[in-house]
Amino acid sequence: MNEFESWGHFNIGVYQGANREKTIDDVYNGSNFILIAGKALLTRDVDFSNIMTVQWKMVFVDEYHEYKNHKSQSFRCLQQLRDEMECPIVGMTGTLMQVRPFFIYCET
Repeated sequence: MNEFESWGHFNIGVYQGANREKTIDDVYNGSNFILIAGKALLTRDVDFSNIMTVQWKMVFVDEYHEYKNHKSQSFRCLQQLRDEMECPIVGMTGTLMQVRPFFIYCET
């Protein structure tokens, strides 16, 4: 979140705590264009189901090397996102985004 605040003016939602569903609704309704979520999002079925309600245009994943196990739940979730949303997955490694995947939704 700090990186986005430092480098631009974006409408951002953070998927955490009790307001997770409202955060998804805000993205779905166009109030937020970027969603920041922790890695656990890709390991819990309920949370992943919420994410799949939005037609994502692009997904960026920090610490992408942690997703290299093709048998892991998180790898399968990313694969499902890519295949069903037909959106690119951009993998990054390093400390730029503090180990959090984020998703971008844009109106066309």
